[in-house]
Amino acid sequence: MKIITAIRAVRREGRRGTASDIFSLRVSLIIISVIMPALLIRPLVSEYLSSDLKKEGILSAARISSENARYQYLLGLIQYNTGEKEDIEKAVDSYLRSLESNPLNSRAWLSLAKAYSDLGRTKYAEHAVKKAVYFDKNNPNILWEAGVFYLLNEKFAEAVELFKRYILMVPDEQERVYSTIYMLKAEPGYVLENLIPNEYRFYKRYLNFLMSNSLLSESLDVWDRMKALKPKKE
Repeated sequence: MKIITAIRAVRREGRRGTASDIFSLRVSLIIISVIMPALLIRPLVSEYLSSDLKKEGILSAARISSENARYQYLLGLIQYNTGEKEDIEKAVDSYLRSLESNPLNSRAWLSLAKAYSDLGRTKYAEHAVKKAVYFDKNNPNILWEAGVFYLLNEKFAEAVELFKRYILMVPDEQERVYSTIYMLKAEPGYVLENLIPNEYRFYKRYLNFLMSNSLLSESLDVWDRMKALKPKKE
């Protein structure tokens, strides 16, 4: 009832939005923008190192087994994590050797994309991301990181397409996606048409997100969509 009352109030006052209404949201989203680049660094080397497989062991094994996909991938992670351009270039070579042996490793394709992106080789990076999604299209983690990659490279439409698929796979993560998208000040109409799956449950969750962040004007069209669907039980 509170949602209905608030929406009716907005209709009476007109579709107005003030900076103060969404100030807290904007601040939180700016913070997200600072940490987003780090999302594509995962998985970190530490996630792959077991107690009996240390950095020195990987370096040695990679030199001996140059065709071993796993060792070459781990070597690439080690090289990339130094942050030095020369080492990132070496990481690219290691990832490529790994993928020659195992081209189905979507995580290696994503790591390659990140390395290419850091080196300014955007077209190569985009190709690697497409490969990652192609080989692991049903993995929500791959879809999320690929979507973030596209956002960081100003490919908004591509990012939204992947985020929509992500929402369908992981409905409980909807707010994570909505917050990320609103950070970029996306047009509400575009979000509604292209990101939100055409089901009542998704519209309702999106409406709750808007209302909880005082984005009342943006909620009007969502409310209309919900009324049109008229679920039997709500």
